[in-house]
Amino acid sequence: MALSMSVSAGAHNARHNTDLAYRANLRNVEADLSVGNISIRDTPIAEAYETVFGDSLRAYNAKQKSKGHPERCIGDYLSKIEKAYSEDSARVKSGDKGRVNVPKPCYEYVLQIGNRDTFGGELDNGKAEEIFRETADSIRSKTEGAIEWFQIAVHFDEKDGTPHMHMAGIPYATGCKRGLSTQVSMGGALKTLGLARLPDLQNLMMAELELAASRNGIERDRMDCHRRHVDVPEWKQLQRDLSAASAQLEAKRSEVAELDSAIGEKSAEVERLDQLIERRSRKLESLTKALAEIESRLDSLVSNIAEIAHAFALKIFDRPFQVLESVADNPVIDSRAFRAAVERARESLKPRDERKAVDAAAKAVKAEMQRLAPELDGLAAEARDMRASEHSLDTGRSRGGEQAHPETLGGDSIG
Repeated sequence: MALSMSVSAGAHNARHNTDLAYRANLRNVEADLSVGNISIRDTPIAEAYETVFGDSLRAYNAKQKSKGHPERCIGDYLSKIEKAYSEDSARVKSGDKGRVNVPKPCYEYVLQIGNRDTFGGELDNGKAEEIFRETADSIRSKTEGAIEWFQIAVHFDEKDGTPHMHMAGIPYATGCKRGLSTQVSMGGALKTLGLARLPDLQNLMMAELELAASRNGIERDRMDCHRRHVDVPEWKQLQRDLSAASAQLEAKRSEVAELDSAIGEKSAEVERLDQLIERRSRKLESLTKALAEIESRLDSLVSNIAEIAHAFALKIFDRPFQVLESVADNPVIDSRAFRAAVERARESLKPRDERKAVDAAAKAVKAEMQRLAPELDGLAAEARDMRASEHSLDTGRSRGGEQAHPETLGGDSIG
């Protein structure tokens, strides 16, 4: 069978790991199951410090006293390390830069097999305990002389988790030239183990967990992840890359927002142009329809004009002198002079040349009309004056209450 496996770093809490009374008050713990927890190793951290650094501390203090510097003596090495680390952590939290050479008092890792959906059906607590014990023994053996694993506990009582093992250890370096000859140092421990970076230690622990599980018939399901641990420089670079990517993403979002705004403006302009085109199309359609009607009327008028022109031509050219004689009947024209002109034209023309006769008659009519124009203008002026006088008489009668007819005045007739 195959199950997922993980090795992750965490903060050390001794009571959380082995104190059953403390665990009974935790929200994610089922107290009835806590009795099944296993304590593989449980040495107080102060005792572990004494075991690892006791001889080196006493040698260092004796040396300082022999040099006449008792003020340099260290009373409690663990307290000194915890205080320095706490102060440095506070500086980091406040935004100040931390000191790279301040050691952490201890490191803790959590090793886990499977998840809450797969563990119960694939692996029981007994098999898990066997795998964790083998793993702890092999890790302690692999890291001997570099890490003191003072607390190792397996938990089976967390309802929202799967069985897992806590391993807390103190990394140290030996043969130091300044200070204690043996000091807390993860860098020194990694160097002793031949490892370059902190993630390499997690990879070592994962390898031992895989081997122990494999010996018990469990293979590792990598869950699409082949590398989970990175060191501080890599993490910082990843954070910078993430910040740069986030900035680029934000810039792209701003650019998209600007494009959306421009598209909105263009859409409004397109809509306005569409409406304008629609209005002009309707107007063009109306004009086209009106033009068609005008063309139809023109066709009708042209046809009528052609008929009138044809009839007029027949009348003029077939009977020119009859037309001219009918013009002489107009009361404003001197009929005797006009008729005499027509007779002279008729006598002077040969019958065979009626077209010339028409032209001559037209000229005679034009000359006569020009001669009569002043007389016609005078008659028109008299007619306007008569209409004005008639209007004045009508107005006066209306004001005087008279009932006389507008066409009579004092018994005289006005035509």
